[in-house]
Amino acid sequence: MCRQQSGLEIAVRGGGHGVAGHGVVDDGLVVDLRRMNGVQIDPDARIARVGGGATWGDFDRACRFYWLGTTGGRVSTTGVAGLTLGGGSGWLERKFGLTCDSLVSVELVTADGRLLIADETKNPELFWALHGGGGNFGVATALTFRLQRLPVTTLALLFWSMDAGPAVFRAYRDLIEQRAPDELGGAAVYLTGPPEEFVPEQLRGTLIAGVVAVYAGDEAEARDVLAPLLHWLRRGRWSRRCRISSCSRRWTIRPGFAITGPPSICRRCPIRRCRRSASGLRTCRRRHRRSS
Repeated sequence: MCRQQSGLEIAVRGGGHGVAGHGVVDDGLVVDLRRMNGVQIDPDARIARVGGGATWGDFDRACRFYWLGTTGGRVSTTGVAGLTLGGGSGWLERKFGLTCDSLVSVELVTADGRLLIADETKNPELFWALHGGGGNFGVATALTFRLQRLPVTTLALLFWSMDAGPAVFRAYRDLIEQRAPDELGGAAVYLTGPPEEFVPEQLRGTLIAGVVAVYAGDEAEARDVLAPLLHWLRRGRWSRRCRISSCSRRWTIRPGFAITGPPSICRRCPIRRCRRSASGLRTCRRRHRRSS
């Protein structure tokens, strides 16, 4: 309506991560959804309702206490709406499918100002189009997702010098094609070695070969699945380093190369910070029940 009346070009800014620049416009109007970033979780129904301006960091922080999740962006600053409307490729897609596969419904404001709900029964053709059709159909103000149980994830970072890349990448390709379970996702990349403690000093600031592996399970299982790649780490011919960490779903996986695990913050009782262990979380929940 605004465009029809004013003639202004309109851009919609969700998470603001898109590199194509569709979230901004010169001499026009930007509909900025960043403050619409709330995430509501129904743990019993395993459903999440997400505001159109939320990022995957917002999404994960809301889900982690319940050990739930779905395929999300590869970095926490990616917008939920933009990734989903584009289809949604992420670390867990081999296990849970694309992000749009978990989409239950979308609340959408159309170009003529109508507020619509699109799901399998209401506006089904529009709902189908929103599974990868991008933001061309209106402004997505809220999205509802089906969640999966995800109590533990494991992240592995494996580094080699650049000349090892072809052999390592072929091994990674064969692993994914021939024997890897759906729980394993990841990527093989060339990158500049970051100046971090876990990167060998001789590889920092140089072009290196790396494999990022994300496993929807514990570390012991991940090591068994990654055995063909770990074989290359044991070969003394190339400089290498392996970092494998397993973490509870209520921890935060930051973009980049590190996993951190701050204690969960309890807002419902005087226990301000629950312990990291599962037993500590259960203890906190028991105290919640006694105090309610």
